[in-house]
Amino acid sequence: ERFSGALADFSRPLVALTDAFVGETHCMRVDVTFEDGARASAVQGHESFRSCVGQSLAEFALELLARRGTPLFAPGVRCPEEVFAADEAVDGGQAADALLERLCSTPGTFTYSTRVVGAAHPAEVKA
Repeated sequence: ERFSGALADFSRPLVALTDAFVGETHCMRVDVTFEDGARASAVQGHESFRSCVGQSLAEFALELLARRGTPLFAPGVRCPEEVFAADEAVDGGQAADALLERLCSTPGTFTYSTRVVGAAHPAEVKA
């Protein structure tokens, strides 16, 4: 925790200086390997890192609020995987897909793509 704090303190002025010249555009890639060996990758590009993080937090909070009266609404830390795992068996992942669609259609998103390899039905989505 101390190391992470020190690294954040050290990099903050460098990030501010860089943002002043090039803005805060960012792209993020997430790679996942499933237990069955299937792999998934998602890439999102957004004009504003702060707006994207804020939108992600707000969407997840709204998702949790929609689950009032369920064990997932209890106090504690929640991860998206935990929240959507129960839905997978019921709706085939539609709830998670809907959340992802909302996140990727927020103003400022300039690219988004996913790819799943090694699953029974490989899929690819680009926007």
